[in-house]
Order: sequence, then structure tokens, then C-alpha cells
Amino acid sequence: MELVSGTYALIIDLRHNHGGSPEGVVFWCSYLLPGGGIHLNDIFHADTGETRQFWSLAPIDPEQSTQQMIAPCPASASPRCS
Repeated sequence: MELVSGTYALIIDLRHNHGGSPEGVVFWCSYLLPGGGIHLNDIFHADTGETRQFWSLAPIDPEQSTQQMIAPCPASASPRCS
């Protein structure tokens, strides 16, 4: 992530992506979203009736500001975005 830490914009091309682990999503979103504790996804397992929740982690590198890596929030964004 150090390679892109000073960029103004970042485009991640996920075409032809065949998926991955939910934990991988948590890892990457934790780099790109401010702070921690942002609800990312729920996965319901019908066979067990269990629902797993996935949340972003606290900043992975507190010395590096990720604010510059994300776009400003749109007007319709949730209040957490402000």
C-alpha cells in the first residue's frame, strides 16, 4: 500500500474477478475506509442458520492517513461519512 499512499485517486479493476474470501474484503476495505467499525457485509449460512457479520478494522497503519485515498462522500451518503 505504500506504493499508492500518495495518490490522489485509485482505480481497482475487478473485472474477471472470481471472488475471494470475506476476510480479504475486510483487509482491503480497512486500508481504504477511514477509521474502523464500518459494517461491510453479512453472510447468512442457510445450513446452520448462522449469520456472520464483517466490519472494517481499525486503521492498519495509523501513521499513514487514508483520507487522501478515498473520494469525498456524495450528498446521499450515510451520516457516518461526514
